[in-house]
Amino acid sequence: MTVSSSAAPPAAVPSFFRSSVGRGFYIFAICCALMSAAIGVGSYSLSLHWFVANKGEEKVTAAQLVDAFVTVYTAARGKFMTQDAPVPSSFRAQAIDRFNQQRGSDSAMRLLWVGPPNREIVTAPSDDQMSTVITSFVGQPQPQPVTRFLTINDTLTFRTMFPVMASQQGCVDCHNEIQAGPIQAGQQPAWHVGDVMGAAVLDVPASPFLRQSKIESMMIGFAVFCLSTGIGLVTFRLQYKEFARRAASEASLLVAKEAAEEANRAKSVFLATMSHELRTPLNAIIGFSEVLTSKTLGRLSVDQMQAYAGDIHDSGIHLLDVINDILDLSKAEAGKLDLRDEVLELEPLIDSVSRTMQPRAQAGEITLSAKLTADLPRLYADERILRQIMLNLLSNAVKFTPPGGQVEIEVARDAAGGLSIGVRDTGIGMEEADIPKALEPFQQIDNKLSRKFQGTGLGLPLVKAMIGAHGGSLHIVSAPGVGTTVTVTLPVERIVSAKSTRENIPARNSAAA
Repeated sequence: MTVSSSAAPPAAVPSFFRSSVGRGFYIFAICCALMSAAIGVGSYSLSLHWFVANKGEEKVTAAQLVDAFVTVYTAARGKFMTQDAPVPSSFRAQAIDRFNQQRGSDSAMRLLWVGPPNREIVTAPSDDQMSTVITSFVGQPQPQPVTRFLTINDTLTFRTMFPVMASQQGCVDCHNEIQAGPIQAGQQPAWHVGDVMGAAVLDVPASPFLRQSKIESMMIGFAVFCLSTGIGLVTFRLQYKEFARRAASEASLLVAKEAAEEANRAKSVFLATMSHELRTPLNAIIGFSEVLTSKTLGRLSVDQMQAYAGDIHDSGIHLLDVINDILDLSKAEAGKLDLRDEVLELEPLIDSVSRTMQPRAQAGEITLSAKLTADLPRLYADERILRQIMLNLLSNAVKFTPPGGQVEIEVARDAAGGLSIGVRDTGIGMEEADIPKALEPFQQIDNKLSRKFQGTGLGLPLVKAMIGAHGGSLHIVSAPGVGTTVTVTLPVERIVSAKSTRENIPARNSAAA
């Protein structure tokens, strides 16, 4: 696995339509659709009801007008006109036909005056449904109008049939006179007052109106759906933004809480580590100095005093190194790590660092080697800091490599023209999730006080800060049980050509980024 020191990007926030608020909006939209469908159906039903009521009223008015007109005409014909004048039934049929012709439009109401089947004077029933209804009127003491929707010639029609009764003797005499032949021949009975003499049929084409009503009802339902869902979308979006704001606020509070807890843990680890790292050499210094000053062991030989003095010196040097590491890291993090750049040869520096670490490697039964390419370029860098970087990397590699393992230094040019210095070991390695932790100051993979591997936890963070001050980078490749490779890369600007001299390279100081 390969891990750089950069942090992973934050997870993306779920979109509105995938959130719980978005799912609530889906349910709201479904309810709006059902409500809009109900409103559309209700609108269509109201239109149909209005159509039936309005057209029914028109039909009643038309039938009453025709009936009144024919009644007046019948009375006037008997009183003033000759018998050559048209009989009322013929006059009524002609007037109705003229009425229908003047209406003209296919969607206009049509009026017919139809006689009973086989007894009609002028107009016979035009279809079986009409004959059936007129026949049903016969024999009823008070027949009622019949209204229904039916399809005539592939057209939906709203039909109403009003029964026509023989209410005047003059009308009865006229019908008996016209149909005298069939009556005298016994082919049909004579007409009497109160007989059903036919029906007034009023047909209104309903298809155009109902089609338009459906379109209007669908538009009303769609408009209601769009308006309600639009208002709901705005409301739910505002609610979602409020929830998102609260979630972000809670998340920031949680991050701050975790950061505070982490800082508290880091402080505890730092205090525990520093107390151990500082008290150990201080105890040695105090203990050996008390032996020398209190003479509790009697008179000491020169060799014993030199040994105690050497232990005091070593403990002081270790204490100074710890303090210097802390101060260097503080300077680097504050951007105040001054570099004393100079032209230097890398191969002698690697040989010097290897010789310094060789005793520790031999004591741990670890093979320490270097793999260098031919004609290594010179560098323009701070020799002390570069030496410290390599010592820290080798020290970590030797510390975490078991006996029989190997530690190798490898130096080569990279693809960008810079220089890569890698330290590879066959040690215990670490998990991918532990690498960022290893790059944090005062952090160790095993940070218990009783941990197996001692140290301040400043090695890798200090290397990262120091190589960053040179404009370089640090990368770690590691696997548990396989080992770790830590590579620091210096940029091409730090490479000095063979023909360069120290005089023509400008002196400069760099600060940690």
